[in-house]
Amino acid sequence: SYPTMSYSYVVTSQKATAVSHAITCSFTAADEKNLIVAKGNYLLVYAVRNGNLELIMETPLFGKIKSLEYYRPSAAVTDSLFVLTERKSFCVLGYDGQTNKLVTRAVGNVRDRAGRDIEIGQRGLIDPDFRMIGMMLYEGHLKVIPVDANGMKEAVNIALEETRVIDIKFLHACARPTVCVLYQDNRGLRHVKTLHVEVREKDSSPGPWSQSNVEFGASLLIPVPAPIGGVLVVGASSITYINQTTTILPTGESAPQMHIQAVEIAPTLISNYTCIAEDGSRFLLADHRGVLSVVVLRTNANKEVLSLVIDTLGTTSIAENLTYLGDGLLYVGSIFGDSQLIRLHSQKDAEGSNIEVLAVHPNIGPIRDMCLVDNDKQGGQRQLVTCSGAYKDGSLRVIRSGIGLQEQASLEVGGIKGLWSLRTNERDAFDKYLVQSFLGETRILAIENEEMGEVEIDGFSSQEPTLYCANMQGGTLVQVTARSVRLVDSESFVLLTEYTAPRTITVASGTLTQLTLALSGGELHYLEIDEAGKSISLVSTMQFDQDIACVVAP
Repeated sequence: SYPTMSYSYVVTSQKATAVSHAITCSFTAADEKNLIVAKGNYLLVYAVRNGNLELIMETPLFGKIKSLEYYRPSAAVTDSLFVLTERKSFCVLGYDGQTNKLVTRAVGNVRDRAGRDIEIGQRGLIDPDFRMIGMMLYEGHLKVIPVDANGMKEAVNIALEETRVIDIKFLHACARPTVCVLYQDNRGLRHVKTLHVEVREKDSSPGPWSQSNVEFGASLLIPVPAPIGGVLVVGASSITYINQTTTILPTGESAPQMHIQAVEIAPTLISNYTCIAEDGSRFLLADHRGVLSVVVLRTNANKEVLSLVIDTLGTTSIAENLTYLGDGLLYVGSIFGDSQLIRLHSQKDAEGSNIEVLAVHPNIGPIRDMCLVDNDKQGGQRQLVTCSGAYKDGSLRVIRSGIGLQEQASLEVGGIKGLWSLRTNERDAFDKYLVQSFLGETRILAIENEEMGEVEIDGFSSQEPTLYCANMQGGTLVQVTARSVRLVDSESFVLLTEYTAPRTITVASGTLTQLTLALSGGELHYLEIDEAGKSISLVSTMQFDQDIACVVAP
């Protein structure tokens, strides 16, 4: 006899929901701001429009995303994405607006035959002037890919003396590509130094300045854009600004001078930041507790930093990344809790917070434990209960397969009793009007050029509630109120005809050519619309012993 074979069917029930990376750039169009989000091996592209996020596309990549950056190629009007995966493969992606698809502009692998992986994990960094792309992959080396008008060049390893790198960033407004390195020496002390990247020599040379013995808990570098320049060194109990300025001596000669300002903070671990001012004078900071703060660089007329000021704004999900979208909008990407779209206000609310949560993007990771639960009320369908999230964002989540609905937009409306959508013509592909019935009136919203505003349909009665509303044949609209049936031309909004009921109409239903009305006292009326859609005729009536609660036209 032949051996029995067993097979397993494996399928992904839930795609990755934890946000590992997020950036903002002009990816789909030169005049559009995009939010690019990485979740596992998925890349999501949003458009920032009217204070909301609109998903443009979602696509899987072959590899877990470890770094996501953007740069603008020479002579291009839109930005390209640089994606580095866990297996040290990279790709450069663009966007084709006609096909709504990603375009691969370059691919490669930067794995070396020998080398010890860096302890801080793979990192990508982009020169602010887009002259090169850097990657920290192995201890003692910075791998760079030069970029010029002809495209990307061959990757080069730049030797670094510092083997225990804590953080590394490119600096702004430097004539030569310059990195700032936060590192730890053999005695456990931490220092900051700048290095020029020498591509031809495959080496680094001393930069304009260095600073020894920074705070022992320093863990993050924040490059400050021009015209201020310099770097913020973020530690566990202080934030220090470091830069080199030029001082004019009495002899008239200029001499470099270190410029340092610091501010103490409550003990914490700040892991993420984003700049919210074009001149680099304000940054948002997020710590391991989900506390969001702002640090302000106060400068003089020469853009020299005089002092640092820090203020707490409120609490968000524990952030893995912060992305400022402009106009007070901030995206908080999280791997420990739900990601959030929030708005920053200049004034604090009653609870002392400057934060308003506009939208929440659920995240079920990280899952520490889970179990299957039988639910008889769901027809025997088994549900997965997970221990999701971590720290203050931990929660129990119930996951089951089925059809999901995603909210695109919402608007609070009080006292609404009925809602119908109408088209300009019954053959149109999309609805244009939204009829809202209230206790004592009827209002109509219209969609025009992706914007919605209130309009009036002259043939409709707006001073009473609507019981039924629909498109009818012949390019007409029908409105049923408690008093009558009104037939209106869908183009000119002119009232074509009106059928007045002998009693109060309580409920109504219809098709393209028929209407069924229930009147008080248990009377049922059946009406038809002629082929031209110009008149309404009563075809038959029927009397019931009791009042009619509802009617449905087949």
